[in-house]
Amino acid sequence: MTDKQINDRNIQVVTDYGNDTYKLAGSLKHIRQVLYNIIENAIKYNDMDGWVHVSLNADHQFFFVRVEDSGIGIPKE
Repeated sequence: MTDKQINDRNIQVVTDYGNDTYKLAGSLKHIRQVLYNIIENAIKYNDMDGWVHVSLNADHQFFFVRVEDSGIGIPKE
């Protein structure tokens, strides 16, 4: 994902991580790669002048990442 892709398609990217600090168990490299792929696809398959919203939330045991976008989505099969 590059700023060029975002700018060329006029995609608005909004992030909401809150003010909390999160401690993750696992491979940071793999977590980063998964998030990168999901967010990159949200931008790549989005409409011109679209939006992508990335939010992070957590409870005492798990953290939750939500990526929403205005793109075409995945067809139901």
